[in-house]
Amino acid sequence: MSNTSSINFALINQTINRYVPIPLLLFGIIGNILNIFVFTRQAFRTNICVIYFLASTISDSFSLGIGLATRLLTGFNVDPTQYSSGFCKMRFFVTYYSAYSGAWFISLACVERYLCSSRNVQIRQLVTIKRAYISIIIILIAGFLAFGEQIYCIDINQQLLGAPQSCYQLKRTPGQINLFFSYIPSLRQFTHLHSLSLHRLHSKEILLKIAIELPHIVQLTHLKFDFCCIPDYDETDFELLTINIWNLPNLTHCYFEIHKKRQQSFIIPSKISSSLKYLSINTEQLNWNSINRLLQYTPNLKYLRGHMYSSDDDDNYIGSSFSSLTNLKIIIAAHPSKIISFLRNIPNLYNLDITIARSYLIDGYQWENLIRNYLPKLRKFRLLMKSYSSNTRSMTEEQIDELMNSFRSSFWIDERRWFVQCIGDEHCIRFETVSNSFHSIGNKLPSVFKSTVSQDNIERLYTTTCSISDVQRLDQLIPLKICIPNIYSLTIKYPINDQYWTMIPNLHKVSSLKLDFSTDFPQSELQVFLNRMPHLLRLTIYQDASLPLPMSLFNCTFSSSIHYLYLQNCKHFFSEEDCIILSHSSLTSHCKQLDILVKNRQSITILVNKLTSLCTLRARFTDEEICDISPPIICNNVDDKIILCKDEDILWLTDQLPSTCAISRHPFCVNHIRIWIK
Repeated sequence: MSNTSSINFALINQTINRYVPIPLLLFGIIGNILNIFVFTRQAFRTNICVIYFLASTISDSFSLGIGLATRLLTGFNVDPTQYSSGFCKMRFFVTYYSAYSGAWFISLACVERYLCSSRNVQIRQLVTIKRAYISIIIILIAGFLAFGEQIYCIDINQQLLGAPQSCYQLKRTPGQINLFFSYIPSLRQFTHLHSLSLHRLHSKEILLKIAIELPHIVQLTHLKFDFCCIPDYDETDFELLTINIWNLPNLTHCYFEIHKKRQQSFIIPSKISSSLKYLSINTEQLNWNSINRLLQYTPNLKYLRGHMYSSDDDDNYIGSSFSSLTNLKIIIAAHPSKIISFLRNIPNLYNLDITIARSYLIDGYQWENLIRNYLPKLRKFRLLMKSYSSNTRSMTEEQIDELMNSFRSSFWIDERRWFVQCIGDEHCIRFETVSNSFHSIGNKLPSVFKSTVSQDNIERLYTTTCSISDVQRLDQLIPLKICIPNIYSLTIKYPINDQYWTMIPNLHKVSSLKLDFSTDFPQSELQVFLNRMPHLLRLTIYQDASLPLPMSLFNCTFSSSIHYLYLQNCKHFFSEEDCIILSHSSLTSHCKQLDILVKNRQSITILVNKLTSLCTLRARFTDEEICDISPPIICNNVDDKIILCKDEDILWLTDQLPSTCAISRHPFCVNHIRIWIK
């Protein structure tokens, strides 16, 4: 697949959404109106088949009106499902419910025709109008039971930083794994289980229990550990887990993301797995020797995702041929010669997604030679190379041009149609294949932009940019041609650059906003600014610790669309009085998730009791921070007295809060309290 299609994907998608639904919607509505007009005529009211067709037509009308109409609006950059939680839920429910009902009604009409054509009189007598209406009611009730959960489970969320939020399954229930094992103490009874997925597991005991029972689930084909955080998970435990995984006779897909005390090299068991074909290792590092052994002990591996790090003085790597591997997605920090030597040994590689870290750069001529001579089957190629700090300053414009020109040969432009762009500022220069529809701009507007796509320019970059931060800090003049019309994520610090509004004329799509109150931000200007973002979903507030938080902020009128509020970065610990002020603000009237610093546990009870829309509360006391919140960083020496104190806090909160609240400590930071409100 060429990267040209990736460049224009967003435009093609928008064009399809804008024009294709129009004739479908027009003729669909006209056709359904005519169907209803015909099927409701007096002569057909006793025809059972027509009754089913009428029910199907009505169902399809809802599907057209909700499903196709919203797709049409998306083509004109209007998507209510990104801003309205109610519309998001309704679209999912009505679309699936109506499509399900319409298909069943047509099927019942076919069954009715079949029964009526039977030579058996008793079979023909089964077909009655009463039974037809009963069947329709049963289908409607069954559909509501099947898809009604979407009203609860579907919501708006923004998972990708800088990308527009999407409407999809989001809701989670805390303590699911504990509840599951309270009813089903062992997995051994699931002898025919094919897929097992564990998400955000924090218990070492449960993970060990699963590791021990894995050999009994012999039919398992898919196993996934997704963002599992086990602080005290040691090398012995991990070795037991990998050995039992490699012993599974039918396992084909395995996904590893287990965070622990310190990330070490992935432990390769001394057992050959002939069934494993797809392997993703997101946390443990792979070195040259371990990846050699990994590929030797998984001889049929087709897909590998991982992280490889190697020092320049590690010369013990002896390459082997890995003919089974066809798909490789890897982040690698090694000398270019070692990277090339490693890739030479994967002759059947079809898809390569590689990120080269630590400012190592490989030019287009080297890549061309590698692909032509050693990777003849390669068809999909994504490359990202970054050069940071001192390396960036040492690169002159001539050197950048020289590197970019190495990707302008006929091999890249005509034969493979793989295009490369260079985006950089004073901190970092990125060389990457053109494949992303969305881009993010950091603290500075790009000072360098070059592309091997002839029609590409910096203005085109801005039209596809959806996230921008700290624009107000720019000390350079903003070019008049710059226009960023599709901003979804924004970071603002007062005072705002005077040219700011010429660059970003429209804030209607902004769903994520970060406000920095390191300097005074006049309330009147803030209110005018907030009024321009009617669809704001997430708000994060930053505050300099040396300055008091302006409580007048909460007197502003905020959009009712704000569901996620993050106050942990404002360096202000909320007292009971502060929490009462916050609870009376329009900012929290529809807040579903709140992250906050509090002075005491009484403040937590005020927030839980007064914020009626709140679903999740994450609070930290004024205690000294035990460790960073970042998952890979885990505290090793937490005082037992601190843990005991926190357990007392949880017991106190459990006694004070409603029974619908689930309360726990953060797995990494004991001074963080998490509360889920059902």
